[in-house]
Amino acid sequence: MVLLGLVSIPFGVSAASFTSPIQTGEFKDYQILTQHFQIEFDYIILVQTDTDGDGIPDVVEEVADYAEHSWAMEVDYLGFDGPIDSSWAVPYVTIVLDDEYEYLWEGTTGVTSVLTDETPFFAVDPWLSERVMRVTIAHEFMHCIQFGYDPYFLESDQDLNFAEASAVWTEDYVYPGVDDYLGYLSDFFNYPDYSIFAGTVPEGTLFEYALAVWPMFLTQYYDYDGLMVDLWETFFDMDYMGDAGVFTVYTSVVDVLTREGDDLSDVYVDFSIWNLAHDQTYLDGAYYPDVYIMREWNNSSVVGQMPVMGMRPALYGTNYIGFRTSYGHDFEFTVTKSEDIEMAVTFVPMNTLGVFDLDAVEKNILYIGDTYGEFVFKNADEYYKIYVLVSPVDVQSASGLMTFDIGYPYYYSAGFGDFDEADVEVGGEVGVEVEAEEKEGVDATTSHEEGVREQDDLNLSISYYDGDSITLKWNRISSLDIDYYVVYFENADGQAIGDDFVEHAWSTVYTVKELAPESKYYFVVEAYDANDGFLISSEEIAGVTSAFSFEDMNSSDEEYEAVMGLHALGIIQGYADGNFYPDQTVNRAELLKILVEGQGITPDEEIYQGCFDDVADDWYAKYVCYAKEQGWVQGYADGNFYPAQTVNKVEALKMLLIVYGHEVSEEDDVHGGMPYSDTWATAWYAGYVKTAFDLGILTEADGGEFDPEGGRDRGDICMELWELVSSLIDSGTGEQ
Repeated sequence: MVLLGLVSIPFGVSAASFTSPIQTGEFKDYQILTQHFQIEFDYIILVQTDTDGDGIPDVVEEVADYAEHSWAMEVDYLGFDGPIDSSWAVPYVTIVLDDEYEYLWEGTTGVTSVLTDETPFFAVDPWLSERVMRVTIAHEFMHCIQFGYDPYFLESDQDLNFAEASAVWTEDYVYPGVDDYLGYLSDFFNYPDYSIFAGTVPEGTLFEYALAVWPMFLTQYYDYDGLMVDLWETFFDMDYMGDAGVFTVYTSVVDVLTREGDDLSDVYVDFSIWNLAHDQTYLDGAYYPDVYIMREWNNSSVVGQMPVMGMRPALYGTNYIGFRTSYGHDFEFTVTKSEDIEMAVTFVPMNTLGVFDLDAVEKNILYIGDTYGEFVFKNADEYYKIYVLVSPVDVQSASGLMTFDIGYPYYYSAGFGDFDEADVEVGGEVGVEVEAEEKEGVDATTSHEEGVREQDDLNLSISYYDGDSITLKWNRISSLDIDYYVVYFENADGQAIGDDFVEHAWSTVYTVKELAPESKYYFVVEAYDANDGFLISSEEIAGVTSAFSFEDMNSSDEEYEAVMGLHALGIIQGYADGNFYPDQTVNRAELLKILVEGQGITPDEEIYQGCFDDVADDWYAKYVCYAKEQGWVQGYADGNFYPAQTVNKVEALKMLLIVYGHEVSEEDDVHGGMPYSDTWATAWYAGYVKTAFDLGILTEADGGEFDPEGGRDRGDICMELWELVSSLIDSGTGEQ
């Protein structure tokens, strides 16, 4: 089992007693024995620093201390069976200090396996810092305990994931206050739609380590650390192929929770609530990342039926959807699903201070056999937001077997108003036609065989800003012994104006305050160890203080400057919910509105209407009809304009260039070659693409693909329009 480098804080342990002198080793040049461990090492370790002069290198003494402390906490105090006992021929757990990567993969800190006689052993990197060594030994010794119960217990990906989650939980148990697991949690909280019993893990993540939040929850929920012993001993008591089949972990959890008088479905729903309201629930919850909200709906009275496509929740996974309260006292949420899934639909209200009212939570179930349900949360207007948690908690498959790596489809709608709970409907015959989908990623075994995820870069980004502050966030690199960070920032002129100290390795969010409004700043974050040694730096990023921005954009977005610039000029607007939706494709009517208003023109709606068979007096009529009068657009042969039709990229370029006075011939071939591999010099649009490229307004890279028939999104249109408007302003020819 592979473990990446971990970071912890010092925790005192009593010195281990050695029961032998240094002697010839079995696996390395030398060995020394403690009460429970046989520590193996080479000559290079033997000649390391020996502070107390007793002939035993400091690193060997430290490993012995941490190992015996782990035994005391995990076996003597917590209650697991020891992986060896005094009746064995060799009653020691072997620890190999692997200085030559004979057992470890380079870049990992520890690995656990069994010897030919089925005795568990583990290897660690001897060059780890004291803090990393402590938590690595606690983790790997937990794996030794697991192998001690059954050397062949890893029969499925679910088993592997539960083993790693439990070992990470154990680190925190052995060294309380270390909180090293916090560095993993984003890999769970970013993927809450994956099951707690997942075998497939999101590629490029340490999801199996982040799953430690599940045993963290269980032991805090029941206020009983011994629950982990109950779970694992129940697991090992099962006949793998008989009692539980490939669902040993799941069945073990069900059995233990049943003995506690609870149903897994009910406990899981509480788990999903805890993850949303983590500051109010978990002991270390103030340091937890926020769970991924699939969609935030703001100030909208009605949400039409929405299919969930990209993040369909697996069995015992959850979608989180937020709704800003408005337009009526009550909140109604409907779900349409297939009849073979049981869905929990949970309402969690939040007040204006961002505090969840956990006493007002409402839990609903749409059972197997039902395909439609309406649920009402009364007096929703007493709160700022209502969060809806949608969680599959049971499945009835044709084979009779569960799967935890399928995302289940459903549709939802929502609205605010005055609703009578007596009229709420549950049941129905309307099913979901969309098929379930396999969760994307790799199986846990493959993930481990490929080694741990590389985390070489410190990636800095901007998560929030307002008129006088900018909030930064960055990733934690667990393989480095980070103790603290320094945030450096300078103004747009390149003058350094601050360097702020950020303590704690897990503190990866920081707000720089008291900045000038409407100003650009540049930021860099550097990481240091406990001895003030420089470890790594992020790349420089820019941020802008602004009292206004669309809720779905921040100043580090590629299209931010263009969108905000055009908004300031009054050329573009957002939506009523406060978002701009830069990735949303643009239809023909929307594009004309942007282009016409970009000219500073607001046509008279009484004059400009009815110019095409399908353009009467709708909101867009004045823009379409004005553009037609100017000769900027033509309709189709059937007399229609098709305003709702998505405008493709070359159509958008044609409109953009014509409106801004660039004359382009469609008759002449373009000479000198085209800038993109999928555009042709003889195509009708060639002149528009080449002209736009020469003007420098396109976002696609020279030599790549342009995808001329693809839809243009709002962000791309804004960047191209901003370049044209800016060039007019700079040249003094524009009226803006």
